[in-house]
Order: sequence, then structure tokens, then C-alpha cells
Amino acid sequence: MTRRRGCGTRRPASTCAPGGAEACPPGPEARLAAIRRLLLDETLAPGDRLAGCLVALYGQQVSTIAALRTTEVSCAAGATRLKLGADWLDVPEPVAALLRQHLRDRGNMSTAANPASPWLFPGQLAGEHRSYRRLVRMLHQLGVPARASRLAAWRELARQAPPAVLADALGVSAGTAMRHAFLGSADWSAYTARRHPHTSSDETPR
Repeated sequence: MTRRRGCGTRRPASTCAPGGAEACPPGPEARLAAIRRLLLDETLAPGDRLAGCLVALYGQQVSTIAALRTTEVSCAAGATRLKLGADWLDVPEPVAALLRQHLRDRGNMSTAANPASPWLFPGQLAGEHRSYRRLVRMLHQLGVPARASRLAAWRELARQAPPAVLADALGVSAGTAMRHAFLGSADWSAYTARRHPHTSSDETPR
């Protein structure tokens, strides 16, 4: 008798986003090891370490990182701030020190074509920022697969702050932030209710 395969066998649901293994968030130990290397390994270029931190800690798209401008960085009054979304974000140490170091010595600035590049990550050609494809390859070599690391960052961030706050701070839509919160099993419904209180039909708004 031939054994039929189908409804009788259930496969466990995948926790990975569409895209295969590259999109599967790394486990906590692997994620922490990658972040530790980005923060502490001084043999790596500061710009590469910074780009990796923006993916692994702040869940940023590599294309967004590549297009950041120096005007979106502020180092004043003893505070280091970065504008990734609608709001300025206070950057804590040691990422702040890494950001300041990179800002003082950005790559691809030594040629005559790029003396005053507006990009935080200048490219090799005049007026262009660094190619996001090159950034993706570099991050992969450092053990920071871009998409998987970004998803892991968002799952952690979604447990720490409400989606509306994350959306404003990190430059994503409210729907995207909410979806990450759902995937990370974070329940911020009570916060949402407090932020948008309902008025009953027999109450008169003041």
C-alpha cells in the first residue's frame, strides 16, 4: 500500500519571513556576537561598523543607510543625535563614539571629486553615496546578513517601545511598525487605547 502524504501530516509554521534562510532572524547569541564585534573590533573600518550597527540595532534598510546625509547627524551640547525618521534620535555610547569617529574620517573623501560630499557614506564617484549593494556584501562578510539582522532588530525593538514611537523615530510607517510588533509578539494595545481614548456616544467632547 502506498502511503499518501497530505492532510494527515502537519508541518510546523515557519517563523521566517518570505525570502528563505537569508530572511530568518539570527538567534539571540549569534545576534549579540555580531553586535559585540561591530562595537569592539577596531580592526574593522569605522564606517562598516557603523553601518552594521544601524542595521543590527536600529533595524534600518541598507538603502536608507546608504542615503543618509551628514546634515542628519548632530553633535552639539554634548549629545550625538541622528535623524532616521520624523524625530531626532539620541544615540547612546558606544555607538555615538563610533558615529563621531566615522564623521571625522569618512571614506572616499581623499579624491578631488569628493572634497565636500554631503553623504554620511560617500561613494567612489563624485556626488554619489556608497552603493547599497556594496554595503550589503560588506555586511554579509562581517556576519551581519542585512535582511535577517534587520528583522531581528525590529523584533527586539518592538518589545521595548510602542509601534507609533518606533515609526516616528526610525522612519517607517505605522503599519510596518505594527506588523513588526505582531511578529515579535509584542502587545501594545493598551498603549494605543490610552493614546487614542474612545468617547462614548452619551459623552459630550470638550
